Amino acid sequence: MEEADSLLLSSLSPALKLLPAPAPNVSTLQSLLSLNLLYPVVSASLSVLDGGDVEELPKTTSKKHRACAKMAERVKAVGYSGEMGYNTILYPSLQSSRSLLSYLAESLQKNSQSLEELEAS
Repeated sequence: MEEADSLLLSSLSPALKLLPAPAPNVSTLQSLLSLNLLYPVVSASLSVLDGGDVEELPKTTSKKHRACAKMAERVKAVGYSGEMGYNTILYPSLQSSRSLLSYLAESLQKNSQSLEELEAS
């Protein structure tokens, strides 16, 4: 499964480049979760997809809940049909994170292909 996670993370590289420097080297999904990087990775991915800003997770608990609820709404707005709420981002499980990041990676790839087609015409 680590190999699949590495492939998943590499497919998110356009979004990972948007993370504030220095972005830690993340080689597995488990390391991404343990470093609390799900929120910024989702935020960076969404910024590519919907043009929004890349956001950092706030420090206080109440602001974290509000920010994650807002982020969950953005994820739903780009078409994610899996279970999505503030808790999916704030308290991620490996399974839900893998599903979410797989969707975002696929969407980023489609977005990239669409941009290439527009530039070619």
